[in-house]
Order: sequence, then structure tokens, then C-alpha cells
Amino acid sequence: MTAASHAADAVSVYIGAGTAAPPPGSALAEKPHKPPPSLTRAAVLRNRVLAAALAIAVIGLIYFEVHTTAVDFWRVVRAHASRETLSSPEKLADFAREVRKVADGRLASVTSLIACIYITLQTFCIPGTIALNVVTGALLGVQFGLPLCVLLGTAGACCCYGGSSIFGTQLAAAVDAKLMKGQGVGKLRASVQRYRSDLFVYLLFLRLTPILPNWLINLGSPVASVPLYQFALATLLGITPQTYLSVRFGTLAQTGGNVKALVTPYDTAAIAALGVIALVVMRLKKRFAGALDAPAAAANDALHDKK
Repeated sequence: MTAASHAADAVSVYIGAGTAAPPPGSALAEKPHKPPPSLTRAAVLRNRVLAAALAIAVIGLIYFEVHTTAVDFWRVVRAHASRETLSSPEKLADFAREVRKVADGRLASVTSLIACIYITLQTFCIPGTIALNVVTGALLGVQFGLPLCVLLGTAGACCCYGGSSIFGTQLAAAVDAKLMKGQGVGKLRASVQRYRSDLFVYLLFLRLTPILPNWLINLGSPVASVPLYQFALATLLGITPQTYLSVRFGTLAQTGGNVKALVTPYDTAAIAALGVIALVVMRLKKRFAGALDAPAAAANDALHDKK
């Protein structure tokens, strides 16, 4: 076979494949395409070492920052950790100002630390979230501090709900026996069954008023078969007024406002009014539902009589 026939066969192969034949003497015709050379073992090892060094540096920086922040924060907590601090508005204001000094230049790490502590306290029903609300108000103000505290409080309550649902009635019964002589869970279960048709409004009423303690609502709701979505939404809305008051107090403490009282009588009256409104709504709903059901029942009875 001659050279001309070889060239003709090559042209026919390219045309049959739907691709234009390369011109004679081009680089494509003379040199086939080669894949890029793979990385050598030394290059792969070097990249891995660089990635590991970068990861160690980032982790070390985060650990150093968080560790230093935690030590400074714990120092302030130990200096102000007492029942008097939680019951004295002036000492709460001093505590918030000291934490504000710790947060200078590292607001993000202090806020993250407070968030972790907040959810932990809520999950295990440990008092102290009011002080954290005050501190958050001093750090972030009402505009950002209130949504953050409400979300953290709701998340912590849902974690407590989840823990109670995992361990069953034993956990709730043990805490109830210690704190309420074994009467709290039964009372909550009976109330939930009574107001099952208006359960969300009833849960909102419980959050707004101090009829039942929050730890009992968090631990006893799974035992009383309260759905999680209703529990979470009622918690989110119900804790907002009280959270606002403590966050506002922290903002006033930071800006030099009046810190003689954490909650004024007007604030208490306003929250009580919200609880009464929720209760009235529940009562009116039942009343109107009964009024609407009565004509329907009468019409059904008349229809049966005709038959």
C-alpha cells in the first residue's frame, strides 16, 4: 500500500467520525494528545503536609482564643457567682459590665461561649439563664440580643424535651419527686388532656404565667404527649416577653440607665395581661365552638326525626 492510500484512509476515518481531518503537517497530525502528567509522590506528600500544618494552625488559633476567653469569663463568673447576684439588680448590672470588658476585641468568641452555656443550662434545667440574658443585652443590645436569647432558650428547652422523651417517665418522675413531691407531672398530664383541643393556647398560657415551673413543662411535656412543634412554638412565643425584660435590663446597665429593678410592676402587669388574654381566647374559642355545634346538632336530630 502506498503513502497516498494511507493518507486517504486517515481522511476517511476523520470524515466518518464527523470530525474534520487535520491539515497535513499540523501539530495535531504529527503529535498525539497526551494527558497531563500526574503529581509525583513528593508533590502529594508536600500538599498533605501543608494542609495538615494549616489545619493545626487554625485549630490551635481557635483553641487558644476560646481557651483564653473561657478562662477570663470563668474568672468573672467565680467573682460574681452567688444567689445575691441573681437576686440583686445592681450586682447583675456589675456582672454584665465585667463580661462586657472581657468581650472587648473578642465579641464573637464570648457570644459563642455564652450560647453554649445557655443551651447547657436550659437542657439540664439549671438556673442562670436570666443572668445570661442580661449579659447578652449588655453585649449585643435588644435588637440582636433578644432574638438570640429567645432562640437559645427555645433550643435548650427542645433539648430538654428530647432528653425526657429518650429516658421516658423515669427522668421526669425522679425530678418531680424531688422538687414537687411527685405531683407536678400528674398535674401537667391531666391539664394537657383537659385542654387537648386548645393545647397550643394552653402551653402559651403556661409559659406566660408562673403557674407551673419551666423545668416541669420541659420535662413533663413528652410524658404528657405534647407534640414537639406545639411545644417549640409556644416556648418561642411564651418566653419572649420575660426574655425581653432581662435583655433590656442588660442594655440599660451597659448604657448607664436605671438598673434599680430588673422587672417593674408595670412589666409584671403587662405579662400577666398577656396570660389572661391567652386564657380568654381559649375560653371564647370553646364557647363559640359550642355555640356553632349546637345548631348543627339540632339540624342532625331533626333530620333523623324525619327519617
